[in-house]
Amino acid sequence: MSAKASLFVDKNHTALQPDEIFWRDIQPWLETKGYELRSRYKPGWTASWGEFEDPYTHEDGAPILVPHILDATRTSDGQMLFEGLQFMHHNHVAHRDYPMDPFPTDIYYIGNLIREDFLQRTRGVEFMLPLVVDMIHPDPSKRPTVDEVVRRFEEIRADLSIRTLRSRLVEKSERRHKMRAVVRDIQHFFMTVSYILHRQNPIPTPRD
Repeated sequence: MSAKASLFVDKNHTALQPDEIFWRDIQPWLETKGYELRSRYKPGWTASWGEFEDPYTHEDGAPILVPHILDATRTSDGQMLFEGLQFMHHNHVAHRDYPMDPFPTDIYYIGNLIREDFLQRTRGVEFMLPLVVDMIHPDPSKRPTVDEVVRRFEEIRADLSIRTLRSRLVEKSERRHKMRAVVRDIQHFFMTVSYILHRQNPIPTPRD
């Protein structure tokens, strides 16, 4: 067996990791409440890729990155992340065994996720910085509650212009790859024109 094939076998992700079992077990309950998880966490899931395929090229191939945070979509309008966390907290679900209040810890982890994956790596989401700074405050008692986070995010989003909403996230690494940036700019331009011609909202919903 080649080294490449061995890599894919060793990392094929065809079985859920221990941290993912929690999400699989509560998936039916979340679905009844209007939240949809990726197919990976549905009962009876089987991998959609072959033995020697890269699982990361498939929607259900990416395993959980942070044990207590998972992407979910609110089926009524396609919203996710903050609203999903709000729903969990309203139902008193914080699935970790910490000696401290776990809810501010949830706020910290999502704030830090946004900081590391977006604010530090891309340009175009600077409007999130004040909220994220408060979410990762060193003092847990000074972090906003999930309701405050949702309210502030809705206010931020309401103030964004259509142009900002339709602009692309630019990876900071593109500064070193000028041609890649030009290609992505062109692709984004034509994609945006297509969305406008088809009257698709800058914030997509299932109805779009």
